[in-house]
Amino acid sequence: MARNGFALACFFTVALSGGASAAISLVTSRAALNPVDSIDWAQFGTESTAVPDFSSGLTSSGAAFTVGGNGTDFERLDEGTSWAGNFTSGDALLFTDLGDNMTITFDQAGGGVGAQIEPDIYDPFTAHIEAFDSLNNDLGGFDLAGSSTSANDGSAIFIGVSSSGDGIKSVSFSTTSGSPTSFAVNGVSIGQLAPVPEPTSVATLALGLVGLLRRRRSNR
Repeated sequence: MARNGFALACFFTVALSGGASAAISLVTSRAALNPVDSIDWAQFGTESTAVPDFSSGLTSSGAAFTVGGNGTDFERLDEGTSWAGNFTSGDALLFTDLGDNMTITFDQAGGGVGAQIEPDIYDPFTAHIEAFDSLNNDLGGFDLAGSSTSANDGSAIFIGVSSSGDGIKSVSFSTTSGSPTSFAVNGVSIGQLAPVPEPTSVATLALGLVGLLRRRRSNR
């Protein structure tokens, strides 16, 4: 009984400590993110439409989000017409225009976020993504090297981040090519957050195990 009681005490202590901590990882393809939701930038209007900083929109499932942090208006563009890059022809894009930062904040935290990205310059570049939780704690970030071309063939790099543990409430995108530069992203993919047991639920389970062991001991 002493050994079982010690194991249960350890479980009970861990359970009340608040669950698993977040593990952040880089995602470099849309398929690897296993998306369950998305953002289509076409909702902000036709080509060349100015999109005010901190504009609100809806994902394909109807969840709310805000895009901002640019310091100036974004612009709605389409690959192959108003944007000559290496996204897929016809992709609806959001361009930072005169700015160099894009932060997407969701009403509900998710398990992952990512998009294809390309700067407004035909050169090698580095893309960056940073993730934050619902308390605005920095969960971590990653850099990914890419090459910007006018191939119009869908070869733009995909940069994303996923989290096991704490949900991702917001992500920030940026690019550098010697210095920060303006850029565009295509449709944003959103991954599902794996369910984490609530501390109260785990505590209830632990208390139930205590009762079970007590009953087993009283029957001896």
